[in-house]
Amino acid sequence: MKVKTAKCWALLAGMGLVSGTAHGAVVNYNEAVNGDILAAPPGQSFNLDVGTNTITGTSGVVVGPPVTMDFDDIRFVVPSGAQLVGLTLTASLASGVIGTNWGWRLFDAGFGFGNIIDDLFGAIPLNDSLVGGPLAAGDYFLFQFTQAPNSSYSIAYTLTFTVQGLNAQAPEPETLVLLGLGLAGLGWSRRKN
Repeated sequence: MKVKTAKCWALLAGMGLVSGTAHGAVVNYNEAVNGDILAAPPGQSFNLDVGTNTITGTSGVVVGPPVTMDFDDIRFVVPSGAQLVGLTLTASLASGVIGTNWGWRLFDAGFGFGNIIDDLFGAIPLNDSLVGGPLAAGDYFLFQFTQAPNSSYSIAYTLTFTVQGLNAQAPEPETLVLLGLGLAGLGWSRRKN
């Protein structure tokens, strides 16, 4: 009976080791399902996770009177121990006519205008990607803008964020304890046989 108990403890410790550190879920936000994204202030905040995160929505302007705008300003957080390795914007005209360029400006501060990192901006239809190297863990802000609109329009867009874990992560103390327990349990069960 004692051998079976030791094997159970070893199995439980091994399962804990495989599970590793818990992560949140990747972001899959769709305005049609989850509600309209707010403009700044305060904007909408998203905590990204390792994997492919997507935000899908629509944005537009109705030239008045009165003029109404639906701009989607987005704050996102790259978690510690990870980096943003890809950010792609795809956009197409859903309705109306747009005679100007459209897109987002990426800043290195959440809900503030820090340093400009890049512009995801251009003529519609648009397929633009982040230029430069990966972005480290931290807060970032996408401020949506358009050149002076001269007509009403609606744009359907998808932002795709690719987040990767860092390779050089040190094991957490709990992982080492579980490894030790698993090895001790296996050794003890072998000794009993």
